[in-house]
Amino acid sequence: MDVWSVSDAPRVSGNNGAGSANLRNISPDVFFLPSSPTFNSKSDASNLGIVAHAPDNWMENFGGIGLSLHWADAENAQIGTERTNLLGEKLGPVSGTTEEKGFTISSPENRYSIRFNWYETLQIQDDSGLTGSFNAAIGRILVNYAPVTRQRNIETNLGEFGDIDDLANYESAFANAQWVLDTVNAQVTADGEGVDRTNPTGLTFPTDLKSEGMEIEGVANITENWRLFFNIAKQEVSSTNTAPLFARFIQETVDPLLDRYGKFSTSDAQVESILSWTNRVGLINAKTVIASDGGIKTNEVRKWRWNVGTNYTFSQDSKMKGWNIGGAVRWQDEIGIGRPVINDPDLGFVPDLANPIFGPDEMINDGWIGWVRPLQLAGHDGQWNLQLNIRNLFDEDDLIPVVANPDLTIPVYRIPAERTWELRSSYRF
Repeated sequence: MDVWSVSDAPRVSGNNGAGSANLRNISPDVFFLPSSPTFNSKSDASNLGIVAHAPDNWMENFGGIGLSLHWADAENAQIGTERTNLLGEKLGPVSGTTEEKGFTISSPENRYSIRFNWYETLQIQDDSGLTGSFNAAIGRILVNYAPVTRQRNIETNLGEFGDIDDLANYESAFANAQWVLDTVNAQVTADGEGVDRTNPTGLTFPTDLKSEGMEIEGVANITENWRLFFNIAKQEVSSTNTAPLFARFIQETVDPLLDRYGKFSTSDAQVESILSWTNRVGLINAKTVIASDGGIKTNEVRKWRWNVGTNYTFSQDSKMKGWNIGGAVRWQDEIGIGRPVINDPDLGFVPDLANPIFGPDEMINDGWIGWVRPLQLAGHDGQWNLQLNIRNLFDEDDLIPVVANPDLTIPVYRIPAERTWELRSSYRF
C-alpha cells in the first residue's frame, strides 16, 4: 500500500496557494501531488484454520462420544504509519499473530457439548510513552555537549559541583552513542551554545505484548426442559522485547554518563542537576517500562472470568405451559488499579511492579422470564414471544474504586451498573 502526502507539494509563494479572493489555487503548475510516494509500506497476512472430526466407529469404545480437533493461525497488520527504530532502520507495520488450538467433546445424543481452547496472541506495537521519555532524556543530557554551554557550566558550577576535568571530558562520554547521535542527526550549533537534533520520521520504540489464555465453554441439556450453559476464561498478558535499542542506549551511555556527570546542573542558569532533571522528565518512566519486560501484566487485565446460566422451559402438559424462566451469574476477577512506590537504590522512587494494588472482583446476577404462545397472523401460523430480562438483579450500589494512589488512597471511583429492565416482544412466522 502506498501512502501519498501533499506536505511537500509546491504552493504559490507568499499566500500558500490562495488568491486575492481567498481561494486556493490548485492548478497543476502550483499545487500537485509528488511524483512518487513519500512513504511506502506493505504487509502480507494469511489466515488458516483446520477442523478434524473423529469417525464415529473410532469412538465406539469411548461410549460413542463425538470428538473434534481444531487449530487456527491468523495474522493482521495496520498499514499507514511510518516506523523507524533507533538505528534509523525502517520497520514494518504494527502487526499481530494469533494461534488457537483445542478440541470439542459432545455426547451421542447431543445432551452436552464442551469446547476447550488455548490461544496465544503476539502483538508487535509501539510504546508512545517511551518516545516521550527518550526525547526528554537525550534532549537534556545533550545540553553540556555544546562547548560554550559546557564551559559556562564549568565556570558557574565548578566550586559547587565537582572537578573541572569531569565536565571538560563530558563529550567523550558519548563514545558509545555515536549510532544514536547519527540517528537523531545531533549537531552542535554554529555558536557552540546548543545542539540541534532531528528525530527520523516515525521514530518509535517497539514493545511486543504477548497474551496467553484458555477458554472452556459448554452447553448441557440436563433434562428435556432444563438447559445449563457456561464459559470459563483465563488470560495473562506480558510485555516482551521491550525497546531493546533504548535499553542498550541507557546501559551503554546514559547510566555511565549520569553516574559521572549527573551531579552537574542542566545549565549555568539552572540549579537542578542533570541526573535529577533527566530522571524526573522521563528516564525513570523508561527504566520502569523496560524493567517490566517479561513480567506478567495480568494485574491490569482480569485474569479469570466465568459465566453460568440456566433456563427451564415448562412442559406443554403442565399448568405453566408456554412459560420459561432462567438466570445467569457473571463473575470477573480482581484488577490492578495502581502500584505503591518503593525507593530503589539505583532508580530512586519507582512503582513497585511486584506488588500491585488490586480493586475488587465483580459478580453480577441476571434473570429472565418468558412466555410463548401460538398466534395466527394474516392467515399464517406463527409464534408470539414475550420476555422480561432483568440485569443486575441485586443492584449493588457500592462505589467501585478504579484508581489507587501509591499511599493506598482512592481518588477515583465509578458507579456500579444499575438494575435494568427490558421487555421484548417478537413474532416468529
